[in-house]
Amino acid sequence: MAASGASTSSLLSGWLSLLGNRLLLARLAVALIPLALTGIAMYNSSSRAIEAQAFSQLETVRTITAKAVERYFDSLHDQLRVAAADRMTTAAIRQFKDGLARAADRLDDKALAGIRRELAGFYTGDFAAEFRARRKEDVDARPFAEALDDDAAALQDLYIRRNPNPIGSKHLLDAADDDSAYTQAHAVFHPVFRAMRERYGLADVFLVDTAGGNIVYSVAKEIDFVAPLRSGPLAASNLAKACQEAAAAGRRDAVGVGQLDRDQPNKKGAGGRKAAAGEDPPA
Repeated sequence: MAASGASTSSLLSGWLSLLGNRLLLARLAVALIPLALTGIAMYNSSSRAIEAQAFSQLETVRTITAKAVERYFDSLHDQLRVAAADRMTTAAIRQFKDGLARAADRLDDKALAGIRRELAGFYTGDFAAEFRARRKEDVDARPFAEALDDDAAALQDLYIRRNPNPIGSKHLLDAADDDSAYTQAHAVFHPVFRAMRERYGLADVFLVDTAGGNIVYSVAKEIDFVAPLRSGPLAASNLAKACQEAAAAGRRDAVGVGQLDRDQPNKKGAGGRKAAAGEDPPA
């Protein structure tokens, strides 16, 4: 214990002697301050270098992502051109157009009135509830139903309201339970366009009669199925604009692009609309 006390006393005495030597302290300060400044400068330089490297990496990622998106849309344009020029697509448009024009021929006024009531109830009931659950917002789909003519209302009743598949899976139905010309065409062409949608990761595939201004077919069977594009809520939609752009070009290989936006109430959310001009007048 005595040796330990003596050692501590000696060490303390040494520190006091060092602090009392102003010349030595001044020399230490002259030596240490530049080292400290050098350390701070190196830290700042390293920090800036790391920051610059991070921004450079982000810029590289952004460039790669932009090129990937550009390649995707270029590829999608090519796919649309091929699909629009295909004879099967032309035949499908003609048959769907003819079938749509006769969809309500077998229905009398009482039956049509009943269909419209059922559709209105569906859109304000099941459809609105599902939309609210998925998108966390309310929707008034009545203007969309009211814009339908009798033929379109009859087909929405068959392929949406009476479709046994749940909302969001209406595309699984290959054919409705009737023997109409539209259903016969749907049984043939729908599996093909559904496979196209799934293969290319599309929100939907539309066939549009640009002469009449109507959607004559869609894969997803959302609220825009067989809806008019020149009247009603869809007249100002991006889908209508894309179709008008493609048709106005006057070429079968023209592609119209709609802005990414929420065009109408559905479960797909925001999605880009694309349309390719096919045989004139359909697209």
